[in-house]
Amino acid sequence: MSRYLFWILMVLPWMALTIYITSREGVEITTFIFLSLLVYIVTIVEFRRRTIGMTGSDVLKSLVPFVGLKQRHKLYFAKP
Repeated sequence: MSRYLFWILMVLPWMALTIYITSREGVEITTFIFLSLLVYIVTIVEFRRRTIGMTGSDVLKSLVPFVGLKQRHKLYFAKP
């Protein structure tokens, strides 16, 4: 998966949810919607991780502020 496709797939569902919320008057966002978005994001990150050859511990390190800067840069910007 290329880095551009990764970024598009990461932003697209949140953009669609934002447009849906702003275009409707009495919208109720359920727990199911957020859980399905969470599973979607985890799946996309897993595909990206496998494509660039990162380990699972490196992905978890990339979530820690100020510690996983190198891993975060590799996850988001590395060319496969």
